[in-house]
Amino acid sequence: MFDVLKRNNKEKFSLSKEDQDLYILLKSTASFLLIKVVAFMDEFDNHFKKCDPISEEEKQIIMKIKKTTALSFETLHKYDIREYRNAVLVHNLRVKRNATYVPVFNEDIMKKLTFPDSFLAFEAIANAVDDIRSEILYHFS
Repeated sequence: MFDVLKRNNKEKFSLSKEDQDLYILLKSTASFLLIKVVAFMDEFDNHFKKCDPISEEEKQIIMKIKKTTALSFETLHKYDIREYRNAVLVHNLRVKRNATYVPVFNEDIMKKLTFPDSFLAFEAIANAVDDIRSEILYHFS
C-alpha cells in the first residue's frame, strides 16, 4: 500500500513490532478515509445532482459550487475509490459477476484498479473533500 512496504520477490518481508503497529494504523486509517470519501461523494450526488433546487438563487449557488469544486472532484475521480471500497473494504472481498458474487481474488479486479498508493495521494484526496466541504459551508451557512 505504501512505498515503505514494497519489496521484490526474493527478499524476506519483515517489519519490527513498532513498524507493524504503524502499518496497521496507517492501513486502517487509509481504509476508513476511503469509506468516508465514498459516503461523502454519495451524499453530494444525492443532494446536488438529484434534488431540484427550490429557487433560482439556490440553483445559481449549486452551479457555483460545482464549478469551483471541479478540480477537487477530478482528484477524487482519478482513482477507483468506489470500486476498491466495494470489492475490498465493505463487501467481504467479493465482486458481482453475472448476478453471482465471486471472491475478488478470482478476478483480475485488483490489477485493474487505480488505487492511491502514497501519503501524497491520500493527502490529495483528504484535501479535495475538505475543499468541497468548505465551499458548501461557505455558501450554505
